[in-house]
Amino acid sequence: LNLINNAKDAIASKSIKKGKISIEAKIVDRMVEIRFLDNGGGIDEEILPLIFDKFTTSKGESGTGIGLNLVKIIITEHHGGEIFARNYKDGAEFIIKIESDVAKC
Repeated sequence: LNLINNAKDAIASKSIKKGKISIEAKIVDRMVEIRFLDNGGGIDEEILPLIFDKFTTSKGESGTGIGLNLVKIIITEHHGGEIFARNYKDGAEFIIKIESDVAKC
C-alpha cells in the first residue's frame, strides 16, 4: 500500500491528468517478482540511491521518510526478499523479489 500511495502522491503533486499505476506479478527463477510502475515523473536522481534509508523523503515537510524504509525492512528482514527502485520511462519502478513455496512448484 505504501508504494501505491507514494505513486498516487507523485501523480497528484505533478498534476498528471492521466495518472497510471500498474502492478505486475510473475515467477522468475523460483522467486515471486512484483513490479510497481507509475507515470508520476520518477524519483529525484539525488535521492534515488538513498530512497530506502530512514528519514529520506522526496515530499519535503509533508513526508516522514519512514514509509519506504519500513517497506524494505518488511521485505528483507521478515520475508528474506529484495526490493529495488529505479526511474523508468516517465515514472518510477519498484521491484520486489520474494522466495515463495508457490515458486518451487
